Amino acid sequence: MITLPNLSLGQRIYKCVESTKEAVDTNTNLGIILLCSVFIQSLLADEKYTLSEAIKAIIMDASQQDVTDVCNAISLADPGGLGSHESYDVRSRPDISLHEIMSLSSDYDQISNQYSKYFTDIFNFIIPTLHNSMSKIKDTKYAISYSFLKTLEKYPDSHITRKYGHKIAKKTSKEASDLIKILDGDTRHESWGKNLMSLDKHFKMTRVNPGTTADLLVVSMMIYDYFIGIDNA
Repeated sequence: MITLPNLSLGQRIYKCVESTKEAVDTNTNLGIILLCSVFIQSLLADEKYTLSEAIKAIIMDASQQDVTDVCNAISLADPGGLGSHESYDVRSRPDISLHEIMSLSSDYDQISNQYSKYFTDIFNFIIPTLHNSMSKIKDTKYAISYSFLKTLEKYPDSHITRKYGHKIAKKTSKEASDLIKILDGDTRHESWGKNLMSLDKHFKMTRVNPGTTADLLVVSMMIYDYFIGIDNA
């Protein structure tokens, strides 16, 4: 659905959320849809643009219908803690640009923050981290897991912040940082699987889900795989 041709950005996002809701009654894919749809749309832009320029143009040139479709998609997904602001509510179909909407919520939502900064963190940190991990760690799953930890270490997860507060989000980032130090000390990767599963079990037991970190990594992997190839790294 997300790669269908001849769709506007808003249509792409809404149709993907709608399909997700028909399949499962959760908002699991919302962050992935919001980010990956912009990337897909950028591939349809004028060839004179670089990728970063295309993404900026897609966000800045989004029509009012795109804004309506995105607001409808967010309302349909109904994510906890998102969609409302003291200045607007997505259910009211605010008469402002897509970039303005995302900028207003960028302080407390990493997905919105990437829209407001035109994927700056994705281009400047996450994709380089993924590339470096792929180059140094021959096991693809370990390289991706390591990139996830590095991203969580640098950016406290906004999903956790909205659910439990900034203190718990910072604590989760610290736990990722602590595990990175352990993994860095095991250059042969003999205990990586055990240690990664241990942290994953801990997160599940404490009901902490760094879901936005996963969303950021998914779109980074999608971009990386398109231009370089995960299997060819």
